[in-house]
Amino acid sequence: MDQQARSARSSGVPENRLYVVLHGLVCLIEDPAHDFTGYLIDRGNEHVYIAGDFGQEKSIDSPVLTLVNVAPGAKKLDSTKNVVVLKAQPKRGTVFEQSSVVLPHPDDILHFVCGVVVDGVSLIDPDTELADTPRVISGTRVFQYSLEDFNNVQLLRKDGSVFWQCPPPTMVGNLAVAVLEVYNEPLHDMGASAEAHNKKEFNDSLLFMQAKKVKLLIPGLFPQDCDSLPPGLTEDQVCSLDVRSLVTALRRGEETDDSRFSARFGKHEDGGGGGTQVCGGANGILG
Repeated sequence: MDQQARSARSSGVPENRLYVVLHGLVCLIEDPAHDFTGYLIDRGNEHVYIAGDFGQEKSIDSPVLTLVNVAPGAKKLDSTKNVVVLKAQPKRGTVFEQSSVVLPHPDDILHFVCGVVVDGVSLIDPDTELADTPRVISGTRVFQYSLEDFNNVQLLRKDGSVFWQCPPPTMVGNLAVAVLEVYNEPLHDMGASAEAHNKKEFNDSLLFMQAKKVKLLIPGLFPQDCDSLPPGLTEDQVCSLDVRSLVTALRRGEETDDSRFSARFGKHEDGGGGGTQVCGGANGILG
Protein backbone atom coordinates (compact mmCIF):
# COMPACT_ATOMS: atom_id res chain seq x y z
CA MET A 1 0.00 0.00 0.00
CA ASP A 2 1.47 3.41 -0.92
CA GLN A 3 1.85 6.36 1.48
CA GLN A 4 -1.21 8.14 0.11
CA ALA A 5 -3.41 5.08 0.71
CA ARG A 6 -2.05 4.65 4.25
CA SER A 7 -2.73 8.31 5.02
CA ALA A 8 -6.27 8.04 3.63
CA ARG A 9 -7.02 4.98 5.75
CA SER A 10 -5.65 6.55 8.94
CA SER A 11 -7.68 9.73 8.36
CA GLY A 12 -10.92 7.84 7.78
CA VAL A 13 -11.10 8.86 4.10
CA PRO A 14 -12.09 5.86 1.93
CA GLU A 15 -9.32 4.21 -0.07
CA ASN A 16 -10.22 4.02 -3.77
CA ARG A 17 -9.50 0.71 -5.49
CA LEU A 18 -10.11 -0.75 -8.95
CA TYR A 19 -9.85 -4.46 -9.74
CA VAL A 20 -9.26 -5.43 -13.36
CA VAL A 21 -10.12 -9.14 -13.63
CA LEU A 22 -8.50 -10.88 -16.60
CA HIS A 23 -10.09 -14.23 -17.45
CA GLY A 24 -8.74 -16.96 -19.69
CA LEU A 25 -6.58 -16.49 -22.75
CA VAL A 26 -5.16 -13.05 -21.98
CA CYS A 27 -1.42 -13.19 -22.66
CA LEU A 28 0.33 -10.51 -20.65
CA ILE A 29 3.46 -8.95 -22.10
CA GLU A 30 5.38 -6.74 -19.70
CA ASP A 31 7.42 -3.81 -20.95
CA PRO A 32 9.42 -3.11 -17.76
CA ALA A 33 9.81 0.57 -18.64
CA HIS A 34 6.18 1.14 -19.55
CA ASP A 35 2.98 -0.93 -19.33
CA PHE A 36 1.52 -4.39 -19.60
CA THR A 37 -0.28 -5.34 -22.80
CA GLY A 38 -2.79 -8.16 -22.49
CA TYR A 39 -3.25 -9.87 -25.84
CA LEU A 40 -6.54 -11.69 -26.36
CA ILE A 41 -5.55 -14.57 -28.63
CA ASP A 42 -8.17 -15.37 -31.27
CA ARG A 43 -10.01 -18.67 -30.82
CA GLY A 44 -12.74 -17.93 -33.34
CA ASN A 45 -16.26 -18.81 -32.26
CA GLU A 46 -15.07 -21.10 -29.46
CA HIS A 47 -14.51 -18.07 -27.19
CA VAL A 48 -16.27 -14.82 -26.39
CA TYR A 49 -14.27 -11.58 -26.19
CA ILE A 50 -16.07 -9.28 -23.79
CA ALA A 51 -15.34 -6.63 -21.16
CA GLY A 52 -17.18 -4.27 -18.84
CA ASP A 53 -19.11 -4.23 -15.58
CA PHE A 54 -19.86 -7.62 -14.04
CA GLY A 55 -22.90 -9.17 -15.74
CA GLN A 56 -23.09 -6.30 -18.25
CA GLU A 57 -20.02 -7.02 -20.35
CA LYS A 58 -20.13 -6.25 -24.06
CA SER A 59 -18.19 -7.43 -27.10
CA ILE A 60 -14.79 -5.82 -27.52
CA ASP A 61 -15.07 -3.70 -30.66
CA SER A 62 -11.60 -2.15 -30.90
CA PRO A 63 -8.23 -3.72 -31.73
CA VAL A 64 -6.73 -1.91 -28.73
CA LEU A 65 -8.27 -0.82 -25.42
CA THR A 66 -6.29 1.33 -22.96
CA LEU A 67 -6.99 1.81 -19.25
CA VAL A 68 -6.46 5.44 -18.19
CA ASN A 69 -6.40 7.54 -15.01
CA VAL A 70 -5.35 4.94 -12.47
CA ALA A 71 -2.21 5.34 -10.35
CA PRO A 72 0.62 3.26 -11.80
CA GLY A 73 2.17 0.73 -9.45
CA ALA A 74 5.30 -1.39 -9.62
CA LYS A 75 4.05 -5.00 -9.46
CA LYS A 76 5.49 -7.54 -11.88
CA LEU A 77 4.21 -10.97 -12.89
CA ASP A 78 5.01 -13.83 -10.56
CA SER A 79 6.82 -16.32 -12.80
CA THR A 80 6.00 -19.20 -10.44
CA LYS A 81 2.26 -18.62 -10.95
CA ASN A 82 2.47 -17.75 -14.65
CA VAL A 83 4.42 -19.10 -17.58
CA VAL A 84 6.65 -16.11 -18.40
CA VAL A 85 8.76 -16.16 -21.57
CA LEU A 86 11.98 -14.16 -21.47
CA LYS A 87 12.66 -11.96 -24.51
CA ALA A 88 9.11 -12.36 -25.81
CA GLN A 89 8.41 -10.92 -29.25
CA PRO A 90 4.64 -10.93 -29.80
CA LYS A 91 3.57 -11.39 -33.40
CA ARG A 92 1.29 -8.36 -33.55
CA GLY A 93 -1.27 -8.23 -36.31
CA THR A 94 -1.05 -11.96 -37.01
CA VAL A 95 -3.89 -14.46 -37.14
CA PHE A 96 -3.33 -15.09 -33.42
CA GLU A 97 -4.28 -11.64 -32.17
CA GLN A 98 -7.93 -10.77 -31.61
CA SER A 99 -7.49 -7.56 -29.60
CA SER A 100 -5.36 -6.19 -26.78
CA VAL A 101 -5.75 -4.29 -23.51
CA VAL A 102 -3.02 -1.87 -22.36
CA LEU A 103 -2.71 -1.73 -18.56
CA PRO A 104 -0.34 0.25 -16.32
CA HIS A 105 1.71 -1.72 -13.82
CA PRO A 106 -0.63 -2.42 -10.89
CA ASP A 107 -0.15 -2.22 -7.13
CA ASP A 108 -0.76 -5.96 -6.84
CA ILE A 109 -1.56 -9.03 -8.95
CA LEU A 110 -3.74 -11.82 -7.53
CA HIS A 111 -4.17 -15.30 -8.98
CA PHE A 112 -7.26 -17.51 -9.13
CA VAL A 113 -8.38 -20.74 -10.87
CA CYS A 114 -4.80 -22.04 -10.84
CA GLY A 115 -3.86 -25.43 -12.27
CA VAL A 116 -0.77 -27.37 -11.23
CA VAL A 117 1.96 -27.97 -13.81
CA VAL A 118 4.91 -30.32 -13.44
CA ASP A 119 8.24 -29.24 -14.91
CA GLY A 120 9.48 -31.71 -17.50
CA VAL A 121 6.22 -33.64 -17.46
CA SER A 122 3.32 -31.32 -18.26
CA LEU A 123 5.52 -28.38 -19.34
CA ILE A 124 8.90 -28.60 -21.03
CA ASP A 125 11.52 -25.84 -21.43
CA PRO A 126 14.68 -27.49 -22.74
CA ASP A 127 16.47 -24.24 -23.62
CA THR A 128 15.55 -22.28 -20.47
CA GLU A 129 13.43 -19.73 -22.30
CA LEU A 130 11.25 -19.12 -19.23
CA ALA A 131 11.94 -16.66 -16.42
CA ASP A 132 11.36 -19.37 -13.79
CA THR A 133 9.82 -22.80 -13.35
CA PRO A 134 6.09 -22.22 -12.82
CA ARG A 135 4.28 -24.25 -10.17
CA VAL A 136 0.87 -23.35 -11.59
CA ILE A 137 -0.75 -21.67 -14.56
CA SER A 138 -3.25 -19.04 -13.51
CA GLY A 139 -6.49 -18.83 -15.46
CA THR A 140 -7.66 -15.62 -13.76
CA ARG A 141 -5.39 -12.72 -12.85
CA VAL A 142 -6.58 -9.65 -10.96
CA PHE A 143 -4.74 -6.34 -11.36
CA GLN A 144 -5.32 -4.08 -8.35
CA TYR A 145 -5.05 -0.29 -8.73
CA SER A 146 -5.42 2.78 -6.57
CA LEU A 147 -6.92 5.94 -8.07
CA GLU A 148 -7.99 9.49 -7.33
CA ASP A 149 -11.38 9.83 -9.02
CA PHE A 150 -13.60 7.01 -10.29
CA ASN A 151 -15.27 9.43 -12.72
CA ASN A 152 -12.02 9.80 -14.65
CA VAL A 153 -11.22 6.08 -14.98
CA GLN A 154 -12.02 4.77 -18.45
CA LEU A 155 -11.16 2.10 -20.98
CA LEU A 156 -10.54 3.87 -24.28
CA ARG A 157 -10.76 2.51 -27.80
CA LYS A 158 -7.93 2.99 -30.26
CA ASP A 159 -9.69 6.06 -31.69
CA GLY A 160 -9.93 7.66 -28.23
CA SER A 161 -13.65 7.02 -27.69
CA VAL A 162 -14.85 5.53 -24.41
CA PHE A 163 -15.50 1.78 -24.42
CA TRP A 164 -16.04 1.53 -20.64
CA GLN A 165 -16.70 4.19 -18.05
CA CYS A 166 -15.90 3.25 -14.47
CA PRO A 167 -19.14 3.00 -12.48
CA PRO A 168 -19.73 4.54 -9.04
CA PRO A 169 -17.87 2.50 -6.43
CA THR A 170 -19.30 0.09 -3.90
CA MET A 171 -18.31 0.72 -0.28
CA VAL A 172 -16.71 -2.22 1.52
CA GLY A 173 -15.67 -1.03 4.95
CA ASN A 174 -13.22 1.79 4.33
CA LEU A 175 -12.69 0.77 0.71
CA ALA A 176 -14.44 2.27 -2.30
CA VAL A 177 -14.29 -0.50 -4.92
CA ALA A 178 -15.03 -0.81 -8.64
CA VAL A 179 -14.47 -3.84 -10.88
CA LEU A 180 -13.71 -4.23 -14.60
CA GLU A 181 -14.08 -7.71 -16.10
CA VAL A 182 -12.23 -8.88 -19.25
CA TYR A 183 -12.98 -12.32 -20.72
CA ASN A 184 -11.43 -14.44 -23.46
CA GLU A 185 -13.04 -17.78 -22.65
CA PRO A 186 -15.67 -20.25 -23.84
CA LEU A 187 -19.17 -19.28 -22.83
CA HIS A 188 -20.17 -22.91 -22.23
CA ASP A 189 -18.58 -26.15 -21.10
CA MET A 190 -16.63 -27.80 -23.93
CA GLY A 191 -17.00 -31.32 -22.65
CA ALA A 192 -14.70 -33.99 -24.08
CA SER A 193 -12.86 -31.52 -26.33
CA ALA A 194 -11.71 -29.33 -23.42
CA GLU A 195 -8.27 -30.86 -22.89
CA ALA A 196 -7.27 -30.65 -26.56
CA HIS A 197 -8.68 -27.13 -26.77
CA ASN A 198 -6.75 -25.94 -23.72
CA LYS A 199 -3.47 -27.49 -24.84
CA LYS A 200 -3.72 -26.04 -28.35
CA GLU A 201 -4.59 -22.53 -27.21
CA PHE A 202 -1.71 -22.51 -24.75
CA ASN A 203 0.81 -23.71 -27.32
CA ASP A 204 -0.53 -21.24 -29.88
CA SER A 205 0.12 -18.50 -27.32
CA LEU A 206 3.74 -19.71 -27.10
CA LEU A 207 4.00 -19.41 -30.88
CA PHE A 208 2.58 -15.90 -30.58
CA MET A 209 5.38 -15.06 -28.11
CA GLN A 210 7.90 -16.67 -30.53
CA ALA A 211 9.09 -19.13 -27.88
CA LYS A 212 11.09 -21.79 -29.67
CA LYS A 213 10.94 -25.02 -27.67
CA VAL A 214 8.67 -24.41 -24.67
CA LYS A 215 5.62 -26.64 -24.91
CA LEU A 216 2.63 -27.59 -22.79
CA LEU A 217 2.04 -31.35 -22.90
CA ILE A 218 -0.72 -31.68 -20.27
CA PRO A 219 -3.10 -28.89 -19.18
CA GLY A 220 -2.92 -27.72 -15.57
CA LEU A 221 -4.49 -30.09 -13.03
CA PHE A 222 -6.56 -29.71 -9.84
CA PRO A 223 -7.75 -26.09 -10.24
CA GLN A 224 -7.56 -24.04 -7.07
CA ASP A 225 -7.14 -20.43 -6.01
CA CYS A 226 -3.60 -19.30 -5.19
CA ASP A 227 -4.73 -16.12 -3.40
CA SER A 228 -7.57 -15.13 -1.09
CA LEU A 229 -10.35 -12.92 -2.35
CA PRO A 230 -9.62 -9.28 -1.48
CA PRO A 231 -12.32 -7.00 -0.06
CA GLY A 232 -14.90 -6.13 -2.70
CA LEU A 233 -14.41 -9.15 -4.97
CA THR A 234 -16.67 -12.22 -4.95
CA GLU A 235 -16.24 -15.81 -6.17
CA ASP A 236 -18.41 -15.29 -9.24
CA GLN A 237 -16.27 -12.33 -10.32
CA VAL A 238 -13.11 -14.45 -10.51
CA CYS A 239 -14.39 -17.88 -11.63
CA SER A 240 -14.55 -19.12 -15.20
CA LEU A 241 -17.32 -17.80 -17.41
CA ASP A 242 -18.90 -21.19 -18.11
CA VAL A 243 -19.66 -21.71 -14.41
CA ARG A 244 -20.38 -18.13 -13.43
CA SER A 245 -24.14 -18.51 -13.23
CA LEU A 246 -23.73 -21.56 -10.97
CA VAL A 247 -21.39 -19.73 -8.62
CA THR A 248 -23.70 -16.70 -8.54
CA ALA A 249 -26.58 -19.01 -7.62
CA LEU A 250 -24.50 -20.47 -4.80
CA ARG A 251 -23.78 -16.98 -3.46
CA ARG A 252 -27.52 -16.36 -3.43
CA GLY A 253 -28.10 -19.49 -1.40
CA GLU A 254 -29.34 -21.63 -4.31
CA GLU A 255 -26.92 -24.48 -3.60
CA THR A 256 -26.45 -27.56 -5.73
CA ASP A 257 -23.63 -30.11 -5.75
CA ASP A 258 -22.41 -28.60 -9.04
CA SER A 259 -22.47 -25.02 -7.79
CA ARG A 260 -20.58 -25.92 -4.61
CA PHE A 261 -17.90 -27.63 -6.68
CA SER A 262 -17.74 -24.69 -9.09
CA ALA A 263 -17.32 -22.17 -6.29
CA ARG A 264 -14.39 -24.12 -4.90
CA PHE A 265 -12.62 -25.12 -8.09
CA GLY A 266 -13.90 -22.78 -10.81
CA LYS A 267 -14.94 -25.69 -13.02
CA HIS A 268 -17.53 -28.38 -13.57
CA GLU A 269 -16.81 -31.66 -11.80
CA ASP A 270 -16.63 -33.43 -15.16
CA GLY A 271 -14.37 -30.79 -16.75
CA GLY A 272 -15.09 -28.03 -19.22
CA GLY A 273 -13.34 -25.59 -21.52
CA GLY A 274 -13.78 -22.35 -19.63
CA GLY A 275 -13.97 -24.28 -16.40
CA THR A 276 -10.64 -26.05 -16.57
CA GLN A 277 -7.82 -23.87 -15.40
CA VAL A 278 -5.80 -23.67 -18.55
CA CYS A 279 -8.21 -21.73 -20.59
CA GLY A 280 -5.18 -19.47 -20.45
CA GLY A 281 -1.91 -18.79 -22.16
CA ALA A 282 1.74 -17.92 -21.85
CA ASN A 283 3.00 -14.50 -20.83
CA GLY A 284 6.26 -12.72 -21.45
CA ILE A 285 8.78 -9.98 -20.78
CA LEU A 286 9.36 -7.87 -23.88
CA GLY A 287 12.76 -8.66 -25.32
